[in-house]
Amino acid sequence: EVKDNIINQILLINRRNNKLKIYIEKYWVGLLEGDGSIVVRRNKANKIYGAFEINLKNLKENEEMLNLISEYIGGKTYKEKKNKEIIKVKWVAVSKKDVENCFNILTKYPLLLSKKICQLEHLKECMKINDWDYHLKTRDNKYNDQINIVNNYNNNFILPSYFNSWLSGFIEAEGCFRLQNNKPSSFYISQNEDKYILNAIRNYFNCNHKIGIHKDIRSSRIHYRISLSGKPFIKLLNDHLFKYPLLGNKRVSYNIWLNLYNQ
Repeated sequence: EVKDNIINQILLINRRNNKLKIYIEKYWVGLLEGDGSIVVRRNKANKIYGAFEINLKNLKENEEMLNLISEYIGGKTYKEKKNKEIIKVKWVAVSKKDVENCFNILTKYPLLLSKKICQLEHLKECMKINDWDYHLKTRDNKYNDQINIVNNYNNNFILPSYFNSWLSGFIEAEGCFRLQNNKPSSFYISQNEDKYILNAIRNYFNCNHKIGIHKDIRSSRIHYRISLSGKPFIKLLNDHLFKYPLLGNKRVSYNIWLNLYNQ
C-alpha cells in the first residue's frame, strides 16, 4: 500500500511510467551520496568487482523505498541482523549487470559530493587494473583529490538539471525536520567539507540563512551546517516535496513536522 501510494503520487505529477524510473534514478543518486557507499571488493581469484550499498534504519517505509530502487535500478534488499535482532535494512548492487547499470546512471546524473566522487573514481581505476594489491596500495590515497574538487565547486558549482530530484534523495538521507517544544523549528542539513552543496540548497530555496561552521580539533575536516526556517521557505519546501516526494521514512518525519506547523 505504501509503495502504491508513492508510485501514484509521482505518477500524478509525471503521468507516464518511464518518468517514474527517471525520477527514481535521480533520487537514488542523492540518496547514495548521503547514506550510501561505493565499495571495492574481490573474489577468490583476487580479482576486483564493485558494489554499491545503501544502509538505513530497519523501518517499513525505508524497506519499501529500497524495494522500489531494486525494481527500477537493480540490486537486492535484505535485512542485517545483530544478536538475532534486525538492525538495518540494506540495498546492495553487486552483480555485473546491476553495477554496470549504476555506472550508467552516474554517467547520466553525476555525483555532486566530493567524497563520493573520489570513491567512484577509485573503484573505476581498481576495476580497470583488476588487481586487489593495487587497491590495497592506493586506498589510503583515494581522497587525495578531494580538496581540489571542493575548491573547484566552491567557486564554480552550477545546479545540474537533475538537482531537484537529487535533492529529495539527499534530504531523505541527510535532512532533519527539527522540533522544539513539540513545535516545528527548522529544517536542518549538514555536510563535511562540501560547503558548496549547502550553498546550492540555500539558493535553491531562495534563502539567506547563514551557513555555520564547526571545526573538529581532532581532525582537519570542516563540518558545515545550515538551518532553514520561516513561512516563505516552508512554502517552497512543501511545493518542492509535493513535486519531488520523499520515498522513505523521512516522509513520515516531514508529514509530522508539517502537520504541527499547520496547527
